[in-house]
Amino acid sequence: MKYIEKKKPEDPMFGKWHKAGGWDASEPGSKIFNPKAQELKHEVKKLLLNEQGHICCYCEERITETNSHIEHLLPRGQFPKSKQDYTNLLCSCDYPKSCGHSKGKSTITVSPLQKICEGAFRYDDNGKVLGNDQDSTETIRVLQLDCEQLKAARRMIIDVFLNTLPEDITVSEYDDWIDDYLKPDSGNRFRPFWTVVKFIAQKYRSCIE
Repeated sequence: MKYIEKKKPEDPMFGKWHKAGGWDASEPGSKIFNPKAQELKHEVKKLLLNEQGHICCYCEERITETNSHIEHLLPRGQFPKSKQDYTNLLCSCDYPKSCGHSKGKSTITVSPLQKICEGAFRYDDNGKVLGNDQDSTETIRVLQLDCEQLKAARRMIIDVFLNTLPEDITVSEYDDWIDDYLKPDSGNRFRPFWTVVKFIAQKYRSCIE
């Protein structure tokens, strides 16, 4: 889980969305449905995707506008006052049995808005995720982060990383290479499963020293 630094959006799009009716007016079938609000909701989603580097807020799979949804960290049913709060909005992948769809109306104890989240989990070479304490273990359960689909996807990313690793590399060269590997591309897109790669990279660093 990669840390997401939420900031008040400078883009006026979010304010326009609020004025058009916000979340409630964006939902077809709503009594106050406004096509303009629905259109602006798509623009807000683009802001969220860019803020996250185009990876899922929970599992870190690469996401786009078409394979993701706007996620409420605090469920909007239980926390109606937060449903249009920008700091409560994230983008989750559309895996049907994990992440946002798995969380549903639940809350989680480790979230991508906490700086500690990047060190809350560990991974093995086969893509399995493990919690470092009770809170992170429970978060894995609620989000189903260790489902077979995600394990297979992480395993593939780990294999790509290990096969890309240059031979006969020095520690200094390795550190520079990892720093570059983890940077976003020109489109501000992070590599999928960013913290998985970072964890595995740190693990294999000890083999070079």
